Amino acid sequence: MLRRIYVIPIKESASCESVEELIAILDAAPQYIPSMKWSRVAQELSMHPYELVWDHGFEDEDGLREYMTHPYHNNLIDHFMLQESPTSIVESTLMCFRFDDERVDLGRIVSAHARRIGGTDMKQEESRNEVLDSLEVTGETIYLLEQIDIVAGKTDEYLNALREGYVGAVAKRGMQLCASLRTLPGSGEEGLVLLWSIRGGWGNWRRIVADRHYDKDGLAQWLGVC
Repeated sequence: MLRRIYVIPIKESASCESVEELIAILDAAPQYIPSMKWSRVAQELSMHPYELVWDHGFEDEDGLREYMTHPYHNNLIDHFMLQESPTSIVESTLMCFRFDDERVDLGRIVSAHARRIGGTDMKQEESRNEVLDSLEVTGETIYLLEQIDIVAGKTDEYLNALREGYVGAVAKRGMQLCASLRTLPGSGEEGLVLLWSIRGGWGNWRRIVADRHYDKDGLAQWLGVC
């Protein structure tokens, strides 16, 4: 059983309503994501600067991959937890611990420690490569329609980040912005609809998602190596 435990620091600027909504979304996740076996949220009680603990698990790596590309994860959980999201309520010091709670491979642990001592920590790279190697990239082009609800007053900030960072980064991975629609000024709503084309089919889309997930510094690091 593959298990992940997040310790989550909440931004001081986050409203109580948004924290309650995040907890409800995390608790309900297994109802919508079939590969997720359980999901529990609790208060973090140590003296460290964290508010929540999120414990969740999957049968295997395939289950985790299904979760990573599931709309519930990408549209709801990431809405609050993804660092690049303008609606994130989570500090960048968030931490995730991932392990197999049914197996302890002492040889692998000792080997990883030896590599770390030698200045070559390969654990994260091996995990990332296992995911990427399993994803088939085809010659087809698919289209992804993304609907975004933006925090009031943050639309221009979001569009600047989109233009200056994200669009150029994903273009190098075969993902192009085809069209965009914005709600009319004065309508009382702030939202965007983005239409993306992705060369390489669903395999390439999953590679983009997996690469973002396994890169500890997220999009900023991703941009630095593109």
